[in-house]
Amino acid sequence: MATILIQNGAACGAFQAVCEDKGEAISNIQLEAAEAVVVQILAVNAALDTPMADADNAQIGQLLQSITYAYMKGRSFSSVTPTDYNGIATLIVNTCVVTKTALTS
Repeated sequence: MATILIQNGAACGAFQAVCEDKGEAISNIQLEAAEAVVVQILAVNAALDTPMADADNAQIGQLLQSITYAYMKGRSFSSVTPTDYNGIATLIVNTCVVTKTALTS
């Protein structure tokens, strides 16, 4: 099951959210935290009964990017431990699953 579009979409949304309006003030911790969120999104997706795959929807990456950005925008992220972000990763994945299903119905 290919998930490169899912991974790239989540990464784009996460990095966009943590970097927005920060200019040169972005820290390595914030970037590592964004990466941890992406790792947890992939873990939550893999644990689904029917995990999302790139082939599910041609725009799955863009969909995940938008949803990840929307949930992460304006929040503070300081942990670099992926499991610390299980709550937000679960929200992101569940929202993506529901939205993907609605778009393909």
